[in-house]
Amino acid sequence: MQTSTLPGAAGRAGLAAETVLVVDDDPAVRRLLALAVELGGRRALRAGSAREALELLREHEVALVVTDVNMPQATGLDLLAALSATIAPPPVLVVTGEADPRTARAATLLGARKVIEKPFGLEELGREIDDALLSRAGPVLLAS
Repeated sequence: MQTSTLPGAAGRAGLAAETVLVVDDDPAVRRLLALAVELGGRRALRAGSAREALELLREHEVALVVTDVNMPQATGLDLLAALSATIAPPPVLVVTGEADPRTARAATLLGARKVIEKPFGLEELGREIDDALLSRAGPVLLAS
């Protein structure tokens, strides 16, 4: 698990203290996702797998999850399914390199707020993070 924030990052109005969990098995993409979070002045919590993400969700309050779909063992859709079974799950943004409408539909049916196709820009992802955080009901802490 890695957590980070950009030193001196000036968060957008009222959103700076929020923690966003980014989940991707590719370390370079995980760093890019975390950078988009940190540029908004938020704390990035990083996981390399859906299983690690679920462990972190039991230990940390998370305002938003940004997850990849294709990961070994458990996918981002598996993570979405686990989250949708909880009371008041955090909003989830799904990023994918696939342009498969079935994957996007499945993610949406499981509760994803938005499916974002790779490649994406940091500004685009930052706007989607802002929108998701502004629309959420509140952070969630899953019981062990």
